[in-house]
Amino acid sequence: MTQNSTISIPVRTDVFVRLVHALKDRADMRDPVEAVHDAIEAWIATPPGQPKPVPRARPPAPPQSPKPPSRPWRDDIIDALRELGGRAPRLRVIEAVYRLRKARGDELPRTYEHIVQRTLQQYCPDSKVFDRNPEHAFFLWPEGAGAGMWALNEPVVARFLAWRDQPLEQLFASLGAPHGHA
Repeated sequence: MTQNSTISIPVRTDVFVRLVHALKDRADMRDPVEAVHDAIEAWIATPPGQPKPVPRARPPAPPQSPKPPSRPWRDDIIDALRELGGRAPRLRVIEAVYRLRKARGDELPRTYEHIVQRTLQQYCPDSKVFDRNPEHAFFLWPEGAGAGMWALNEPVVARFLAWRDQPLEQLFASLGAPHGHA
């Protein structure tokens, strides 16, 4: 298929949306929509009877600076709380995130404490700023709002970590083939 050609690909919307959402946070994908498009295009271009290809990780974009981009704050908070036994006061979480990022050589913005607090609240289902997606309910207030104690929502975190660490080939296969191309 040439670069300038356009075809209509019969893909169910739910499959496409699941693929985009599944790939959007992966560090090894530069553009999840483009990755899904490439994967579907390769799938369709495979002659009948031949094994269907699975998407491969696209090499990351060359860094703009010598230092690679940092991990998401959410991931560092999960790791920090796991180090702290799954439950800890807010200040201990912030200190643990600080240590993780410093150990990696990341520069911390002056507002890193606020970023950690905002991220904890963004992924807490009882918070006013929670994004309402139950799959993002990573953190809990085990002693109630305002007590300063945070905990991991273990079942949600376990599912997320299993997904995050899954090879792309397995991820693509688990989401199902594009409609009409099984």
